[in-house]
Amino acid sequence: MKKIAAWLATVALGLSCLACYAGSATAAKPQADLFQDVNAGPSGSYPEAFIPFGDGLFTSVQNGSTGFEPSIVEGGRLRLITDIWPGLEPSDPGPGVELGGMMYFAADDEAHGRELWRTEGTTTELVLDINPGPGSSSPDELTVAGGRAFFSATDPTHGRELWQVNGGTASLVMDIYPGAIASGPSSLTGFLDKAYFAAYSPADGNELWSSDGTVTAEVSNLSPLSSSSNPSDLTVAGSNLYMAATDNVHGYELFKSSGGPVTLTTDLEPGIGSSSPTNLHRFGNRLLFRAFQTGAGTEPWISDGTTSSRLADIVPGPESSFPGNFVEMGGQAYFTAFNEADGSEIYRTDGSAATLAGPLIPGDGGSVYGLKVIDGVIYFSAYTPENGSEPWLFDGTSAYMVRDVLPGPEGSIPVAFTKLGDSVIFGADDGIHGGEPWVIHPDREVKLRLLGSRAGVSRKGYAALRLSCPASEPNGPCVSKITVTTRKPVRVGKKRRRVMLSKKSIQVIAGNTGTARITFSRKHIGLLSRSSAARKVLIRIRVNDYAGNRQTITRKFKLGRPA
Repeated sequence: MKKIAAWLATVALGLSCLACYAGSATAAKPQADLFQDVNAGPSGSYPEAFIPFGDGLFTSVQNGSTGFEPSIVEGGRLRLITDIWPGLEPSDPGPGVELGGMMYFAADDEAHGRELWRTEGTTTELVLDINPGPGSSSPDELTVAGGRAFFSATDPTHGRELWQVNGGTASLVMDIYPGAIASGPSSLTGFLDKAYFAAYSPADGNELWSSDGTVTAEVSNLSPLSSSSNPSDLTVAGSNLYMAATDNVHGYELFKSSGGPVTLTTDLEPGIGSSSPTNLHRFGNRLLFRAFQTGAGTEPWISDGTTSSRLADIVPGPESSFPGNFVEMGGQAYFTAFNEADGSEIYRTDGSAATLAGPLIPGDGGSVYGLKVIDGVIYFSAYTPENGSEPWLFDGTSAYMVRDVLPGPEGSIPVAFTKLGDSVIFGADDGIHGGEPWVIHPDREVKLRLLGSRAGVSRKGYAALRLSCPASEPNGPCVSKITVTTRKPVRVGKKRRRVMLSKKSIQVIAGNTGTARITFSRKHIGLLSRSSAARKVLIRIRVNDYAGNRQTITRKFKLGRPA
């Protein structure tokens, strides 16, 4: 239930902050389809994340026979690796890291509690029962640095401290706060082949530390005259490790380290006041972040480690645009921000100034969240009052909804866009299968349907053929050329031959059913009236879409006698 609740709650991350107009893209639009109904029926498997692992993707799903268990996407399918906690109880595998061809992750079983596990993609094994017995060590913040995996974990002797996996073996790195009291390592980040992190010692409080797995030391006591500097949001950009911290002289500001002492970058909110930098993100050798200033609110900023500048006061004056979701594509950074006129929109910057990348959809009733750059395209979730939260993409010029997975205003709540070959996998709920993996892939086919198997013919020689172009067709309309011929040779004059009775062209908009009005000449009306064999016809439809996909439909059909 926690997993399902987390899935449903993900959409809330973006509801405070849309964007996108249904503009036409120059390239063919991709297509979105259900990848696999892992938990057959409406219950859903609810994948939350896909982590690259070898040639596949590591994930966690429930399949109806198991709870949430480690699984892998490979060879075009999602399959269970091992049911760590047998039956419907979930082992609830946490986010993992790959090291030496193995995926390391936290998981829970009845005998050992939540501990560190690993898999090569076929089997799983417990690495170490750090907190022996059914109690949990709860490994967290797994980070690879210098060929080792670092993480925080708890045992009864040392409290919560820094641990590592080196050569396949897990061990305590250092008891930073001696005894059973925890140093609570957090914000683990790889930098200069070491793990950098915040930890609490009795001497200096919560400060920046580093470890290569052998030597562990405090990097800098930034706040020597008080308890803690509380570094957080550790982020590498260029040759610097940036963080939000306080020296209790300047408040919470942007600080940096090049591996040595921590220094202030810029005091954006002078004095003891705090600019509270968050959402730190690398942009080339510089750092993007959001920060607060009196008179300007919380807006987007950039720093090269020496100077920092505000990219825009998106909401002029003391109100805030609350930028976030920073990503980089094609030498520019994109992010979401809010303004009163447009609601949550996508903005862009080259590092000198930020501008609105649109507006992409008029109005202020939507929101954008979960930006992910894959192969030069930004995939994201967007909420509109008409469609709810659905998968969208933005190529830097235009943006559009890939598919209305759950038609109507509720939305499919897409999550975890991840590259899978030439496609993009994600989780979504279509209201029929529950939350399942879906895939956005190049549009390689067009599928028109001819409805029914017979049609009447009027006295004036008209017949109606109903054609359906599916809503999933991204490059519609379905452009169709129809020919109607007799199925077998029929007598015409003194000879028997197949007769082409009529031709018709029609375009059917995606998601609609169109009616092709077939017209028969006076001569052919007579033939259809007197020959039952002529009324047994072959309908051939040649279809193409705007992506260049082609389809030929050949169907036996019956026409009524003209009346």
